[in-house]
Amino acid sequence: MQKAQQVGANTSLTVQNPSSFVRNHWTAHEQSKLDRAHAIVVGAGAVGSFALESLVRAGISHFTIIDGDVVEASNINRQLYALHSTIGMPKVDVARRRILDINPDARVEVINTFITSQNCPQHLSRFVGGNAHEHKAVDAHASPLNSAFQMTNILVDAIDSLDDKCALLAYALAEKLPVFSSMGAARKSRLDCIKTSDISKTSVCPLARAVRRKLARQGFRRGLTVVYSTEQPKALKDSDVQQPHRMTSLITVTASFGLYLSSLVLDYILAP
Repeated sequence: MQKAQQVGANTSLTVQNPSSFVRNHWTAHEQSKLDRAHAIVVGAGAVGSFALESLVRAGISHFTIIDGDVVEASNINRQLYALHSTIGMPKVDVARRRILDINPDARVEVINTFITSQNCPQHLSRFVGGNAHEHKAVDAHASPLNSAFQMTNILVDAIDSLDDKCALLAYALAEKLPVFSSMGAARKSRLDCIKTSDISKTSVCPLARAVRRKLARQGFRRGLTVVYSTEQPKALKDSDVQQPHRMTSLITVTASFGLYLSSLVLDYILAP
């Protein structure tokens, strides 16, 4: 099921409560850059939820969140949006509610669907065509996010499915949409092994290797900054072998991946 909905109070640049964000050390010029930034986060799970959390608390107030999953009890060990009270709810709805609780003036669009090679253009084409792009509503019932201003669009990839991830990344690279991507965090525990680099320079991580090879076959060998780990994944548990879609992972690692992603986004936005 697919749902696109935008929520927020203002149609002009977001006016945040100064007391809520006064401890951020941005200059007025830097905050103006953040005001014109739009984070498109694909995947609101173990990594994406923490990327979203840190981006909204850092002062970004325009978001599009794409994920077709619902909260399950098995998510509680590592996903920010997973609570006993949210089990069965679409992750994008929980994400939107939490973001607006942090910044009621935020503009949040949620799309309750999984990204695939078939629907990438449908959901992302309106954000390409240059680094600054006018952000418009996607349906007749949604209020414009900010039609009067040019937004800087940044894509955050926090999904697990290899084929869908590579389709998303290939589309972004082909269309020159700025993108930062998370590689594999499952079955790892060492925070000192988490790195950021171009995809061409990654090592050890099995997911990064698979992504690197698939993108290379499409002509993309470099130009993608990723978060990955040089720690060897721990041996599979019997339950993982029987249910490979339920790989074990720790919140300390997945949250750190999300924070690394948000740091890359902020560095990109605030670059001189």
